[in-house]
Amino acid sequence: MHNRALLIFAGALLVLGMVLAAMGGQRLLRPEGIQELLGTLRDLPFDEFVDASYKQILLRSPELVTSMGLSQSLGTRDDQLDNICYTYVDETYQLMAGIQDILATHDRSTLDYEQQVSYDSYAWLLDDWDRQHDYLYHFYPVTHGFSRQNDLFRFFEDEHPMETVENVKDYVARLWQVDDQFDCLVQNLADSEARGVMAPAQMLQRAADRVRHVVPGSATSLRFYTALETRSAAIGGLSPQMRQDLLIEAIQAI
Repeated sequence: MHNRALLIFAGALLVLGMVLAAMGGQRLLRPEGIQELLGTLRDLPFDEFVDASYKQILLRSPELVTSMGLSQSLGTRDDQLDNICYTYVDETYQLMAGIQDILATHDRSTLDYEQQVSYDSYAWLLDDWDRQHDYLYHFYPVTHGFSRQNDLFRFFEDEHPMETVENVKDYVARLWQVDDQFDCLVQNLADSEARGVMAPAQMLQRAADRVRHVVPGSATSLRFYTALETRSAAIGGLSPQMRQDLLIEAIQAI
């Protein structure tokens, strides 16, 4: 891995580590699918293995790919929200554990200096994720501060690209997926509660109070809509009629 790629890799590791608890993806891989994927990585030369395996980890979180501006380089659209269901997150950990095992098969002593830096960074991160797995159900996804609903507002308002007609269509496509993501969020809370893991009542009450301030509003008053309305106004190639049609669809989705 060359210097530029190494810097990108190191920055991506930092960002990905902070959002792992909300990691998801475009399609649900069953364990046998994960094993098949790991099989394609097992015999790659070191540099190719690091690049290819990390790409697969990134693809598990399309929101992260969007936030990092990597959609084009990874060959993806910005039209998917993360799958945050614990079952999917658990499979992501399985994928990373398999990658960790494959990394260990590479002989570090045969690598050059830059490759050894990559090896050590990747080994540290994969080990850290492996340790996090034990605490998967201890994460509080709903609080009065850092919380999934607030993160989602910020994602649509600030991080989703809004420069092309395709960006607008992708934005609306993502709006239709919010219900599915929140269904996962509710199920995650139930799964954690069944294990005796719950946020303090005061924290949940304050979160509920904030949600109540949002729910009575009209669709056009929500940041999901106002961000789209404002940010799509100056997009070249987006005709007034097409923009109006997409705004109407956004209202329907919200």
